[in-house]
Amino acid sequence: MHTSETTRNMATGRTVAGAWLARAGWALLVSLLCTLGLSASPAGAAPTPLTWTPPTQQIHLVPVSSGEDIGSLSCPASNQCTTLTGNGVDSQELTFNPLSPGSPVPVTINAGIVAESMSQVACPSPTQCSAVGEGYEATFNPQSPGTVTPVPIFYQGDSFSALACPTTGDCTTVDTQGYEVTFYPASATSPMPVNGIKSALLDENHEFFGLACPAVQQCTAVDNVGQEFTFSEDDGQSSPTQPTGISIDGTNPLNAISCGNPGSCVAVDRLGQEVGFDPGAVAGATATLIDSSSGNEFLGVSCPAFTECVAIDQQGNAVEGDPNTPNSWVVTPVVGEPLADITCPSAGECVAISTNGQEFLGLSTAKAATTVTASPATVSGSTITFSATLTSSSTPVKSETLSFAIAGSTICSGVTNSSGIATCGGSDVGIGPSPGTYTATFAGDGSYVGNSGSGTEPGVPAPPPAGAPPTLLAKLLAALAALLAKI
Repeated sequence: MHTSETTRNMATGRTVAGAWLARAGWALLVSLLCTLGLSASPAGAAPTPLTWTPPTQQIHLVPVSSGEDIGSLSCPASNQCTTLTGNGVDSQELTFNPLSPGSPVPVTINAGIVAESMSQVACPSPTQCSAVGEGYEATFNPQSPGTVTPVPIFYQGDSFSALACPTTGDCTTVDTQGYEVTFYPASATSPMPVNGIKSALLDENHEFFGLACPAVQQCTAVDNVGQEFTFSEDDGQSSPTQPTGISIDGTNPLNAISCGNPGSCVAVDRLGQEVGFDPGAVAGATATLIDSSSGNEFLGVSCPAFTECVAIDQQGNAVEGDPNTPNSWVVTPVVGEPLADITCPSAGECVAISTNGQEFLGLSTAKAATTVTASPATVSGSTITFSATLTSSSTPVKSETLSFAIAGSTICSGVTNSSGIATCGGSDVGIGPSPGTYTATFAGDGSYVGNSGSGTEPGVPAPPPAGAPPTLLAKLLAALAALLAKI
C-alpha cells in the first residue's frame, strides 16, 4: 500500500531472530517450489482480473474546491475499512463496510489539536486503528470512536508519509525527512526509535514514501531515489543494526510498497514499474514495466499473498499480477480519475478509494458476495439468543460460521444449517439494560466474501440492588404464598 500496510502475519514474538527466521523460511519455500518446477500460478500466465464495482459507491463527497483530501485506507476485515479525510486542520475517520458502504458518518479524531490533518491510518484489528499526522498519533476504536485525543510522538519539521501496525501493540511510521518512529499505541507514550537513536534518522536528505511491516521487528521503507531500507524496531529487548539503503530501482522515486510475507515485497514507482525482492537478499532486484498506459504513476499497491499483488495508478487503473511471474500483469480500468489507495484484506478481494471519495470493490470471480440478515435477539433467564441468515445471491449458504458480538465483544458463534440460519446462545452478563444492537459476522473463506449484519437486542434489566425494599409485585406474591400455605 501507499499509506499503510497492516500485516496479515499477526506474530506475537518480539525477537529479531524470530522475524528473520520467518523470512528465511518463506524464501526457502519459494526457492524449493522453483527448484521443483512448481508455482502457485503457471509461468507467464495472466491471472483472472478482479471484477470491480461501478463508480456508484460514494462514501464521502469531496468537492474539488474544498481543499479536502481523502487518501489513506486500511481494511482489517472483509467487511470493514477505515479511511481518513481532512481539510488541512481537522481530520475525520470514515469507517464503512465495502460490501454495502451506505453513507458512513465522519468522526473527528484530532479535535483541532494538530495543525495539519492526520494523513495515514493503519488498523491491525477491527477494533483498533491508529492515525498519524504532523508529529502526533491518535488511536481509536473505529466501531465506536468516541472522543479521540492525539498524542505527540515525534516531529522534525515534516509530515509522516506512511504507517504500518503489525500488531495492536506496535506501530511504525516514516516521514519525508528520512526518519522513522516506532510507538506503542496502547500506551501512547514516547516513541521507540530504531537502534535507540532519538533522531531515528535512516535516510538523510531523502524522503520516505512507502512502508511495510510484514512481521514484528521487520519493516521495509522505500524512498524517492529508488532505495529500500529494511530495519527492525528497537523495543528495548534487541540491538538492531543501523540499516543501509540499497538501490533497487536506479534513482526512480518509489511511491509504495507491500509485502505478501516477510520474504517477499513489491515496490512500485512513478514510471509504471514494479520491483519484487526479498528484503534479506536484495541483490539482483530489477524494475519491470507493468503499466505502459498514460498517467501510469503508481499511487499504491497491496499484496494479500506472495503470488498476488494489485497496484493502482493516477489514471484510475488497477494492475494485477504475480510478482514471481513477470508476464502475468493485467491492466484493468476502474475509474477515470486517480485512485488514492488500495487494500486487499484477503486474496481475490480488494478495496480501492478515489480522491473524490468513491469506493470500489474488486472481487475474484472465484468468490461470491454474501448477505448477513440478523433477526432480533431474545433474552430468557440469563441467556441471550441470536439468529442470523447467510445468503449468496438469495441462496442459503450452509456450513459456515457466524459470530455474534455486542459492542465489539463476541458473545457466541454458530454454524449455518441448510437454510443458511445460524443460532447461538450466550450469557447476558454485561449487557446493558437498554435496548441496543448486535453484529452478526461472517469472516469469509475461499469461496465466499465475508460480510456482517446488525440486529436488535432488547437489553437486560438490571437486578435490584442488594438490600433494596421489595417491590409491590413481590409483596403481593409473598402475601399470596402465605395465604396458600394456610389452606
